[in-house]
Amino acid sequence: MTSSATQSRHHSPNVLSAQRNAPQPQPHISTIGARAFLLDAPGDFDLPTQRRVWALSQALKQWDDLSEIVPGMTNLLAIFKTTPEDPDAVTARFHEAWEQAESVDIKGKTIEIGVHYGGEHAIDLAALCDQSGLSDREVIRLHYEGIYTVFAGKRAGVRLSPRSRSVSTCRARPCPP
Repeated sequence: MTSSATQSRHHSPNVLSAQRNAPQPQPHISTIGARAFLLDAPGDFDLPTQRRVWALSQALKQWDDLSEIVPGMTNLLAIFKTTPEDPDAVTARFHEAWEQAESVDIKGKTIEIGVHYGGEHAIDLAALCDQSGLSDREVIRLHYEGIYTVFAGKRAGVRLSPRSRSVSTCRARPCPP
């Protein structure tokens, strides 16, 4: 095999370097009032994106001019102590911080949730069976064998919030009738 044939089968180091250095999608940054900035992460609504939001949240704790950092579901709200003089400079800081943020994993916990699959609470089970073509036992088995990753958090005065302070793994556990 000639060297040119070998090069056509494999990427050259320059091609690999260019792929690693390709521009990444940038977050969308908007203002909420004069002191709050909301960063919406680019990409999918998934755990890898969320892990990067958590990393950004940890990095922003070093910013002395912030009064509050609220990581959400693939977004982050940052509230400044005073109104920033140059919002464009703030946006540039966020973009730079996002570029440097690497994924972090937050240790969660497993929560088992008891589920009643029959009786008056099973109002949609028949529709699920009809739509999926599965028996009620198969639908129930698929549900309770699943492990679901959820993000949960609390804020003062809010009972249930999309703000992701922690990650948990949930399992549905069939309850006795």
